[in-house]
Amino acid sequence: MIKDLVSKLAKKVESLYDTNGGHDFAHVKRVLMIAEEIAKGEKNVDLDILRAGVLLHDVARKMEAEGKCKHHEITGSEMVPEILRSIGFPEEKIDAVSYCVRIHRKSKRVRAETIEAKILQDADKIEIFGAVGIARTFADLSARGMLLHSNSSRRLTYFEDTDSNSILEYLRSLLMATPEKFNTQSGWKIIKPRV
Repeated sequence: MIKDLVSKLAKKVESLYDTNGGHDFAHVKRVLMIAEEIAKGEKNVDLDILRAGVLLHDVARKMEAEGKCKHHEITGSEMVPEILRSIGFPEEKIDAVSYCVRIHRKSKRVRAETIEAKILQDADKIEIFGAVGIARTFADLSARGMLLHSNSSRRLTYFEDTDSNSILEYLRSLLMATPEKFNTQSGWKIIKPRV
């Protein structure tokens, strides 16, 4: 993507992100760095689509938190065309960006079909691992009412099993990450030492 379009898009959407909690624009910037690193190891990646998808993937998350929409990935994907057209983004790539945003939530167990969507799913998941990601997860899940620990919490048994009322149990399940749970080999190479 032309550098000017990246900065235009970032300026346009930054104010739509929450300034509190785990899904602020700093999260988006970390996901972008990870996505660009993964892209270096993959073939036939359209960086315009990838970068726009990353910058927009949680654009409706604040609306979801405020009760203005039920699924931020759906609402966000519907917002994509207008936002991208307003900055002169290539028309022929807009649907691909909307697709990335719509299916970015790997926790929804939707299998990505394009390389850009696969990278976005991996990068968003990888961002949880590490000190900032863990702190972000505590802040986000705590704000949504999840307990730090609960003796009555169901024991999670696999990576991406999120049906728990315990933040510690949720984080423990992340340690069960395996290569087949990632879309890209490049993503697994990044996550493996973090696990």
